[in-house]
Amino acid sequence: MSNILQCSLLFMLAVSSLAQAQVYQWVDEAGRHHFSDRPPQKKVSSVKKIEPAKPTRTPGPQSTHAETQQPGVAVTRMNYNHPASSESLKIRRMLEARNFSQLNDLLSKLQVTVQSDISQDVELQAAYRAFWLSESHWEAIFDDWVSLFPDTDTSYLARASYRISRAWDARGGAYIDKTPQENIDHMNLWLALANSDVERALSIEPQALWAYCLKINAAKAKGKYAVAQEALEVANGRYPANYIARKFYLETLDPKWGGSVISMLGFAQSAQAQANRNPNIRRLLEYAAYEAGRMSYINGEYEKALELLDIAIERDGDARTFHLRAKTYRRLNNPERALKDANTAIALEEDNSSYFLTRARIYAGLKHYDQAFKDVERASALDPDHEPTERLRQSLLSIARHPDSEFFEPDTTASTEVDARDPASLFNFAKQLIANNKFAEAREALDKAISLSPATFDYYKAVDYALFKMGKTQDILDYWARYLSYNPDDGRAYLERSGTYYHLQDFDAAKKDAKRAVELGTKGAAKAYKQLQALSSG
Repeated sequence: MSNILQCSLLFMLAVSSLAQAQVYQWVDEAGRHHFSDRPPQKKVSSVKKIEPAKPTRTPGPQSTHAETQQPGVAVTRMNYNHPASSESLKIRRMLEARNFSQLNDLLSKLQVTVQSDISQDVELQAAYRAFWLSESHWEAIFDDWVSLFPDTDTSYLARASYRISRAWDARGGAYIDKTPQENIDHMNLWLALANSDVERALSIEPQALWAYCLKINAAKAKGKYAVAQEALEVANGRYPANYIARKFYLETLDPKWGGSVISMLGFAQSAQAQANRNPNIRRLLEYAAYEAGRMSYINGEYEKALELLDIAIERDGDARTFHLRAKTYRRLNNPERALKDANTAIALEEDNSSYFLTRARIYAGLKHYDQAFKDVERASALDPDHEPTERLRQSLLSIARHPDSEFFEPDTTASTEVDARDPASLFNFAKQLIANNKFAEAREALDKAISLSPATFDYYKAVDYALFKMGKTQDILDYWARYLSYNPDDGRAYLERSGTYYHLQDFDAAKKDAKRAVELGTKGAAKAYKQLQALSSG
């Protein structure tokens, strides 16, 4: 019998018997926590018996009309749940704009809130996870933040979050015996930098809960479980009802890291005494079921994965569990149930790129390409370097609808005769190229036309379309900024740029431009502005 199957069966047995069984907890010489239904064979300093806790369940999202339909009907009637403005992307835009004072205020207020209401610790985690970035260009920005604010814990914790993300990226996702030494060396370099930031942050603010989460996560990467245990104990001492430090520690008990499902269950159950103070703690109980389900999913045992994930969701499943069940239903060719679970995952956690990618794949499989494209744009904005997301995005770009599609004649043979000194001739040539999907060549022709006639709206509209189809949405902003420098009161340009910001998931900027277009009396602007009001923050 495979180890994965054994672990799955062990979990199902544990779930049914743990409420009756006595669980023992102890710490070995290496600092690792152990949980078992039998006392330790070797002598240890102390052994603790854990009293069983009754599982509780909090109400999940309410059923929608789509959930009550028969398979084959729900998807065709389901309204698309458009993602609202992303808090993570807002934080990253603040970072990119170097609004460090604003970021310090935001993060400090979240820390203060946690000290008075520990159930808000998930909000603190969500804010700092916005800095979980892998692109190298962010490094200089974090360094500037620390240089300008060397006496604030938030600047160090933000940079530490980034550095730990880089460490995991350097390591890769393979088991340690399959990981090249070069990867491990790079990981250790990033972890050393991150730990330095964490220690500096704690010297400034010993109450910084996120610092202890980072210490646990870094210790897991290096297999230093005693360090993880020590960080957890300090976090629990300062915040007895915290969820996020316990959640990070629970991950060190994962079988992938040398732990076991029974250890995860025992640890989760031992925390339930604090669940009344912080309901998030109830989520810990389902993590072991999720992990067993994940292993079954990886092994291709989708029916067994469903059984385990159902157990996890009965025990107050979180967004991650609904997402994995959505992927499982998709593998089992049940798009109705897959879409329902993907919607729930996104409703519970709005800034996870993987959830939007999964839902995009479901919609694409159903040939609902417009919805799929909206989701893949959000996934791409949240994780720009993710290759599977980019592949799906490029695939959908070829079939995505664009309001200017009718602007170009399809299947027109491009003329070889073009007057390079005549912008109108260059424009017509570019339109023919676009109609034949030669977007890069069209951009070159339009650049020449714009250089000859820099205030002509249609040239910019055409290059907007070409760049959109090339997947270079960010570049479009520079063109409209240039046009508006010549025609600052052309509402059409503001409306077009509003659409670009929309595709870049910057709904606040999109709304601002749409509002300006309304003020200038632009046709269609009022409708766009109203739609954006529902998506942006204020």
